[in-house]
Amino acid sequence: TVALNGEGFEGFVQQGDRVKAGDKLVTFNLEQIRERAESIISPIVITNFDAVDTLTKTAETSAKRGESVLLTVKMK
Repeated sequence: TVALNGEGFEGFVQQGDRVKAGDKLVTFNLEQIRERAESIISPIVITNFDAVDTLTKTAETSAKRGESVLLTVKMK
């Protein structure tokens, strides 16, 4: 997806923003990405892991918009 230069993605936060549970971070057009990218796998990167208290991944293998929680991050 890096080769798409952001096409198909819309970000709602900027570097340094503080976010809370429920804040919209990013949306994406899966069909556009599927057509143009080599893979639809998108990693989640936490750059300030030293500030993380716990990180919990759910057992879900797929997600439904507005219904699924895939990752819970509790900050220190």
